[in-house]
Amino acid sequence: MRLAVCLLFAALTGCAAFGTKHRDLLAPADASFVGNQVAAYAAAVLPPASSTVAVSSALALDASGVSALDDAALSALRSRGFAVAEPGTESTSAHAMTYRAYPLDEGVLLRVSIDGAEASRWYSRDPAGSLSPASSFTVRAAR
Repeated sequence: MRLAVCLLFAALTGCAAFGTKHRDLLAPADASFVGNQVAAYAAAVLPPASSTVAVSSALALDASGVSALDDAALSALRSRGFAVAEPGTESTSAHAMTYRAYPLDEGVLLRVSIDGAEASRWYSRDPAGSLSPASSFTVRAAR
């Protein structure tokens, strides 16, 4: 019984230690596609030419300090006309934005949050290996 309790505690501790860090495990081609999807969702929710977004990320960074998904998403946001607030700067007019992409089974789950409203969308992988939307965004309003 004690052994079972110790093993359960060790498993839960491992989940807590490793589950809180979001890893950027997307292949570069997937990161580019998902980054464009982040920008497309933002453009559907906010007016690009007059909106500033303050993006925060908990993705694992590479040696240069930028994840592949961050690089793709920030580039796509800027190319769609969004102003992106520099990290660490305070702006009362900027929209708070986060995004996470989770590779699961044969696809990717994307979660985007803008000003507390969260949207999720599943992308399935076709036989050629490309991602495509398998559903529309499911949105949960801000509290």
